[in-house]
Amino acid sequence: MKHNVSIQPHERRSIAAATGLSLLLAVLTAAPAALAQRQPNPGILPVDSNPYGKSYGDWGAAWWAWVLSIPGDQNPNFDATGEFCHVGQDGPVWFVAGNFGGVNTRTCTVPAGKALFFPIFNNVYWAPEDLAFVKDVLAPSQGWDLTGLTDEEILRMGATECL
Repeated sequence: MKHNVSIQPHERRSIAAATGLSLLLAVLTAAPAALAQRQPNPGILPVDSNPYGKSYGDWGAAWWAWVLSIPGDQNPNFDATGEFCHVGQDGPVWFVAGNFGGVNTRTCTVPAGKALFFPIFNNVYWAPEDLAFVKDVLAPSQGWDLTGLTDEEILRMGATECL
């Protein structure tokens, strides 16, 4: 037995829209899987993991050591364009620079296969109790002569000269 089905113009639009939406959803749900096969990306690693043998805390300390080791005129944290994003980069993890206030839009080419690390906050605050650190650790490591400087000048030096 044969049935003749008549579809009205407004029903055709609804069927076409539903088919288009279904196709779009199929593409959107299949695309991430296809992309993951072409470009393996572990995403965000668990907080308790040790990527490349270091904890998140260790990588945070390494990020600070990296950013504080670079002179101000080439420091990626002061770089507004991304020109210096490569300075001091070494190893399997690429450090992404932040800034010390404001907004930057940078362009940076990261080599394939590098993991990315960036701190959520990257501010430096020198409290008066940090004076001993500046005098005993930072100044000798930087070769600073602190003779005749006030404590305030030493703290200011520690906050500005190493960045």
